[in-house]
Amino acid sequence: GRHSLELILFDPEGPGGRVWRLNQPPELLMNSVSQQVTLFTDETESSGGTVTPGPNLFQWSKGPATDYIEQTVTKNKQLFIEEINRLEKDQQSTRCLYGLYQRWFFSKLQEEFPASTQLVYSLVKKVSKEKDGFLLQTDHKLSRINCSDPTGR
Repeated sequence: GRHSLELILFDPEGPGGRVWRLNQPPELLMNSVSQQVTLFTDETESSGGTVTPGPNLFQWSKGPATDYIEQTVTKNKQLFIEEINRLEKDQQSTRCLYGLYQRWFFSKLQEEFPASTQLVYSLVKKVSKEKDGFLLQTDHKLSRINCSDPTGR
């Protein structure tokens, strides 16, 4: 049979969270240069997972970023356009541009979800500690999270 999967996102800021939110001052820069920042994997990644190539932040800024900004950004659109036009590969980007890259990546990731996967945005209302885990109350359901030792101890 076919199984369904429900993914619940709890962060009210969305992908990237508060650190990479879009409404922060443009004076806040990343520590890394744009060509060294990516959310994709390649053959140099040794995690054992699937290789999923894709653009680093610099490549994204010179390719898909323009359309994504035009289609999705409502606030500070011109600032983002100006930044991607002037960004160099050995230059640091703003933290908010990286946040936008993360949102784009997440939108691409969602396109790969099978039909049996449902994405739910929810807020945590209460967390209660229990003997072997937690009780998580969100704005749409109550879930028991088991945190027992996987070895059975």
